[in-house]
Amino acid sequence: MIGHGPGAHPFIGEGFDRKRALHFWDDIASWYSGAQQGSMVNEIVEHLHRTGVLRSDTTVLELGCGPGTYTLPMAPLVRSVVGLDTSQVMLDRLSRSVREKGFHNVTWVKADFTEYEPEDRSSAVVSSLCPGTGSVEGLQRMESWAEHHCVHIMWIVNGWDDLHAEIWREMGKNYSFGDRGSDLVMRNLRSIGREPEVTEFSVTVERSLPWETAVTEMVRDFRPYGKGAEIEPAVRKVLEPMTEDGEFRYRCLNRMRLLVWSV
Repeated sequence: MIGHGPGAHPFIGEGFDRKRALHFWDDIASWYSGAQQGSMVNEIVEHLHRTGVLRSDTTVLELGCGPGTYTLPMAPLVRSVVGLDTSQVMLDRLSRSVREKGFHNVTWVKADFTEYEPEDRSSAVVSSLCPGTGSVEGLQRMESWAEHHCVHIMWIVNGWDDLHAEIWREMGKNYSFGDRGSDLVMRNLRSIGREPEVTEFSVTVERSLPWETAVTEMVRDFRPYGKGAEIEPAVRKVLEPMTEDGEFRYRCLNRMRLLVWSV
């Protein structure tokens, strides 16, 4: 079997072009969850509020809003939030949640941030796990849309994705998400003369569910890559050590990094 050293992201390894990578988010949108972020979501939003990035007069443009993981907790604290996402299914979920909560200051746009051109600048531009925004070009686009602050939220460790990587390795493919812990975005910011405030967050995430349910959910996670029942043996081999008396128990310390800078 291939060793456990750093490998390519599954998108690269599976030959995803830009179009297929964008479609991936529609494929997972019905079950996508912010559960792996746990309490870090509220802690990050509270930090932004406490430090004055999010205020009652702030207008926010959020890149990669998804179903509203950050949009919804930000909305009560600011004047308005515009959520940008490429997935209509994600935006439909956001729309339902906005209606349920009775928010009147949240709107959304279906667009790729690499092509989007807002009519006006926003007080703060927030990238919430939006792929590509950490490149020099992506960071510069964020800055061009912001009046006061840019915010970049990124993973350092996501144990659930690490389980995915273990399953890929069982299939003989050395994929990983190891680049998340790198300082590439920091280096890109410094290359354009920025020195952001860096804050890291962590939370212990635990899940407990029936063994067969865990297997079914994990096999489902690989469907957007074109995989089917053939991966079930690899899934069972990886998950079995975390299973006792028919119950799958998962526990991981997940970590995130928040970068904030003024423009």
